[in-house]
Amino acid sequence: MSGVQLMSISNKHLDLSIVIIGWNTIDLLRDCLQSVLENIDGIHTEVIVVDNASADGSAEMVAAAFPSVHMIRNSVNRGFAAANNQAMSQARGRYVLLLNSDTIVLGDVLRRAVHFMDRNGSVGVLGCQVLNTDRTIQHTCFRDPDLRSLTLVASGLHRLPWPRFLGGHIYRGWDRCTSRNVDVVTGCFMCVRQSAIKDVGMFDERFFFYAEEADWCRRFRDARWDVRFEPVGQIVHHGGASAMQLDDRRTVLLGDALIRLLHKRRGQRAAAIAWLLLLSFNTSRCVIWALLGLATLNRDVLWHAKRFGRAAGRFGANWPGKRFLAQKDIRKGTYSEVRATPRRYFRSQACRLADAPSMADVERKMTSSTRRRVLAVASGGGHWVQLLRLRPALANQDVTYVTVNRAARDQIGSERLYVVPDATRWTKVRLIVLMIKMFFIVIRTRPEVVISTGAAPGYFGVLFGKMFGAQTLWIDSIANVEHLSLSGKKARRIADTTLTQWQHLADEDSGLVYAGAVV
Repeated sequence: MSGVQLMSISNKHLDLSIVIIGWNTIDLLRDCLQSVLENIDGIHTEVIVVDNASADGSAEMVAAAFPSVHMIRNSVNRGFAAANNQAMSQARGRYVLLLNSDTIVLGDVLRRAVHFMDRNGSVGVLGCQVLNTDRTIQHTCFRDPDLRSLTLVASGLHRLPWPRFLGGHIYRGWDRCTSRNVDVVTGCFMCVRQSAIKDVGMFDERFFFYAEEADWCRRFRDARWDVRFEPVGQIVHHGGASAMQLDDRRTVLLGDALIRLLHKRRGQRAAAIAWLLLLSFNTSRCVIWALLGLATLNRDVLWHAKRFGRAAGRFGANWPGKRFLAQKDIRKGTYSEVRATPRRYFRSQACRLADAPSMADVERKMTSSTRRRVLAVASGGGHWVQLLRLRPALANQDVTYVTVNRAARDQIGSERLYVVPDATRWTKVRLIVLMIKMFFIVIRTRPEVVISTGAAPGYFGVLFGKMFGAQTLWIDSIANVEHLSLSGKKARRIADTTLTQWQHLADEDSGLVYAGAVV
């Protein structure tokens, strides 16, 4: 149906109000709108797009290419729930269809959905058959999230094909080709009766991203409206286009939503247990991916370790204490994170060199009057001696030292010291023990800066520090006159700044910097 035809029926009684929320998905949004307008024959429809402060020109594209679409522009990312509420408050159709921007409408699914709702007055929420990009069936709809399902997911047991009840929360064994009442209809396609919305209200805006549809569907069911899956037609859902831009923030926001949902339904004790389960999930995945990454030296694998590590590091803010529960609008704490563009863990050498702080910047931050948490790591011998010679520059900081010799206690006075095993690539078991200990030291100390003068403990300190968002500095040993050390070569891939103490080894193209020697 053309834009002119849409405008001509704008004052008539509408069958369907289609609501689409966009955030930096310009190409997918264009395809979605095109598929909608090509498949609305036979029903009176309005289309409402809410742009959540996209930076890719999505709003301008909609205004230029789809003038018949009603556009709402937000100056900030208000989140999925609040943006949908904006649109629903203006929707005039007998039914409201919430449709993701990364979907493609196929055939006459819109018309058939309206006709199904007309014939089944007890159905408040309707979901249709959803396909993956490769046109296989996507397993949409799920049971209410609870502690049992979180335990299965955190432990990985939900992935086991047998016994079937382990995957019961996702309706394992159901082919999505038959109709049934479900607990939750997935939010990529939710056709909702307008009279049911007036009965139970709109989304709870305390859910910024995720779990809002689970809470909403529960409220419909509590009000005795059926929540139904019916294969009335198909859409394609590419999946998570906006969410993938969030990187580790996606995991944190999902955890925030699930904890809020369980607190709302089951109380603070259930929310606290959920927090522990989700924290253990992120921590264990970080360790597993880190082990695989170190074994394979695969950058993508290490990127996954970094993603889960950063999520675990951020997860303290999700603890369901008074501060968490007192937030009436969680958007205030998430605007800056959600609007930030994601960064790959490993960047090109040229970009890394351009982003690396200068030595003057490093010294200024190390001697700043503002105390920062610094983790200073080195193995024994000359590495430790050179680290100690940096102590005057760290005098105003909150420093924790890590080395391999307990006798170092006498050299640092009252400052914190952790002792870890001395290990090399030839002592595999000790190397694994060292890695695990360094991981938990970084979690416990939460450093803002990690400084190392070399060898295996320093490498793991830089690796895990980087995962948890610390600034990292690797100073290669002055003993390495002819070439960078093996640990230094590995750390250079990760550290924000890598320093050599010999000018002839400096290589700006590879990011190896000379700024003097520690003598």
